Amino acid sequence: MSNSSLPLHHIRNRDSQDVVYNVYKLVKKLQDDHENDKEAFLMDRETMQQKILLQQEQLAGFDQISKEWETMKAKIQSLELKVKDEQAANRKLRHHNMKLKMKVMELERQTSSVSKVAILAQQMNAILNPQDTDDSD
Repeated sequence: MSNSSLPLHHIRNRDSQDVVYNVYKLVKKLQDDHENDKEAFLMDRETMQQKILLQQEQLAGFDQISKEWETMKAKIQSLELKVKDEQAANRKLRHHNMKLKMKVMELERQTSSVSKVAILAQQMNAILNPQDTDDSD
């Protein structure tokens, strides 16, 4: 072991020199470990900052999706109201249609009765006025 790099010339005992050298190595190792830890911390810090930026981007994306969802939800609610209005209008139209069909059936009955009366009137007229049915002119 080379002690030339250490200022050990004033230490007289070899064991003492070894102890000082071992302490020096330990201090040097601690300094190196501290530098490595500092570098690791800085890398971890940079990694964490990148993760934070990524999460912020994701949150911005989620905000956009949330806004789009709210817009779509409002459109869906608007469409649901339109559907309800259309259903109510359809019910009114069906009811009106049914009333019209009933009127048509009543008019058909009346027309049928009028037709029967007209046929009877023609027959009675033919009986009462036989000359009207004669085509000899």
